[in-house]
Amino acid sequence: MAWQLRLDNPDDDNKYLWAAGARSRTPRPTSHLQNGELPLAVYKPSIVKKTGVVGLTEGIGFKPHIASERLGITIIGAAGGNFASSPQTLSAYLQSRTLVEVIFYPDAGVLVNKQVFNTCVKTIELIESWGYQVKVAWWQQFEKSVGDIDEISDEQIEAIEYLSPQQFYKLSDFPQPEFDSLTNSEEPDPIAYQQYIEWEKEQKKIEEAIAQENFTTWLKGTLKGFSQHFKGFVTEDFAKTEVKELPETISSRSSPVIL
Repeated sequence: MAWQLRLDNPDDDNKYLWAAGARSRTPRPTSHLQNGELPLAVYKPSIVKKTGVVGLTEGIGFKPHIASERLGITIIGAAGGNFASSPQTLSAYLQSRTLVEVIFYPDAGVLVNKQVFNTCVKTIELIESWGYQVKVAWWQQFEKSVGDIDEISDEQIEAIEYLSPQQFYKLSDFPQPEFDSLTNSEEPDPIAYQQYIEWEKEQKKIEEAIAQENFTTWLKGTLKGFSQHFKGFVTEDFAKTEVKELPETISSRSSPVIL
């Protein structure tokens, strides 16, 4: 089990924090699973409209949950849409299902954000490499203002087109050779792959450091508030105490069921 905490006063770059628990392999609390991957969210609809299909969306909270209910299919969500960073977890779930196809529901504005688009391509290519048929849901979401799958109207949902990955790639203005290198290479370049692995490790360290720093800032602010409202109970020295370790569990508002 895992969940994210929604900050009451989020900044532009960080609205959610993973709840973290101590793990023997690292001296600091971590949000990662025992296999080293970030959790994925799985939502099953209350009324099933179609079987043999699994949908993928960005996010682990409201978006995949609403999409599952509206579409009537099981939806898997990943933080930032980065499914490729949790391949073991994703593969294990897909293998547990009797699937005909996997449908990817990209966020609106995906074609104007190179980083987000490349993340989509990596996800699609990863799933295709496992032998699954992938379709891309398209409701003319060229601009962010069109709305994501949890925001569009019933009429827009009815009008969704299901494109092949190649049709989806061609909608983008990004240079096609970039995607050729992602889709046509049978084996990754060993040097580039090792660089990617090292980059992923650094990203995990940065993510955990940010989570620790955000929680420390929140806790210090809370202690300062206590010292103002309960003078005599919280000393000035205690309010200034530096927080060096996170507690093993944190209770707060959470998003629904997550693998």
